[in-house]
Amino acid sequence: MKRKIFWGALLTASAALLSAMLNVESKETPVPAKKPVIRIGATLPLSGENAYIGNSVRNAMEMAFGEWEKRGTRYEYQLVFDDDAMDPKKINRNTNRLVNVEKVNAVLTVLTPAATEANTITNDKKVIHFGCAYGDRMAEDYYSFNNLTRNDSMAQMMADALKEKGIRSIAILTSTDENSQVQSRILEEILNKDGSIEIVGKKVYQAGTESFAKIIKSILKKGTPDIFFISGMTPDAANAARDLKEITGDVRLTTINDFAEAKDRSAFDGLWFVSSANATKEFSVRYGEQYMQPLYLCAPNSYDSLNMLIWAYERTPRRKGEAIPDNEDVVRTIMEIRDWHGAIASFKVGQNGNMISRPELVYINRGRIKPLDDAK
Repeated sequence: MKRKIFWGALLTASAALLSAMLNVESKETPVPAKKPVIRIGATLPLSGENAYIGNSVRNAMEMAFGEWEKRGTRYEYQLVFDDDAMDPKKINRNTNRLVNVEKVNAVLTVLTPAATEANTITNDKKVIHFGCAYGDRMAEDYYSFNNLTRNDSMAQMMADALKEKGIRSIAILTSTDENSQVQSRILEEILNKDGSIEIVGKKVYQAGTESFAKIIKSILKKGTPDIFFISGMTPDAANAARDLKEITGDVRLTTINDFAEAKDRSAFDGLWFVSSANATKEFSVRYGEQYMQPLYLCAPNSYDSLNMLIWAYERTPRRKGEAIPDNEDVVRTIMEIRDWHGAIASFKVGQNGNMISRPELVYINRGRIKPLDDAK
């Protein structure tokens, strides 16, 4: 479990305030003329099926890094990227290499498999780990943080939206992967406690299922739900949407985040869903102008995570005789953040190391994620 930390003074951190904060000198030996080096590693899916996510995250991290270089820092920061293709063995190998060979001070990862593997290595070595993963336990270790909206808050927003839209019955499709199981279970608990929406069918399917026809038909034999909910991995949602349309002539499907993960979102055009905290319009525009590409899941989160890391290293006093701040002290600085304004608007660091951000009700419009209010 994350060590209990006494909260410090309230910290408000925003892009506008960062440079001002860097001018606050701690009472310690001045930094030598040659800047000490702080190395930050990232193992990302830069190839394979999830390469579009990994490369979007890499772009966002380089964007943040470049902004710090222009601003000026007390330390020299170096970014080290490794490609894991979202393969657990490669993630484990990369994290070990980054920690034990490259001697990085911190590691960033995206998606649940990467966070799970990295956490087994980084905490023992006292290396800070920032993930962007499903699952509220990803930040349990002292040196671990997770920057993705919590499952419980997203499930509650989904339940509220279903009620608001007059949904009376739902069928739930859940992948065999652990987080999908957790996500569906939380939603089921909320729906069952409320009692106003009937769960008329539940099916667990193998991750990567190409055809949902049999699953859908088996549910329809018992009755037609007002809507289907899917919790899985890409491209499961697209396959389910295709088969729903072929069988029923309509795509009454929703999810928590799955539509956002897809590279090709055309199958979900017009569909609403609950998303983790999205990038602000200002950040989306800046990213688009710089890279001429769409943003994908975890890119704005990783931009914020890298900014928080560098900000914390810059602000944390060094121990006597040390060239850079000790990671134990840097963790305390990060844990004091109560109001960070970044790429995903305003959020705070919770007591367990999870970022507390607000989910959003959105829909797909020509491949873009838009606030649902825009469709009214």
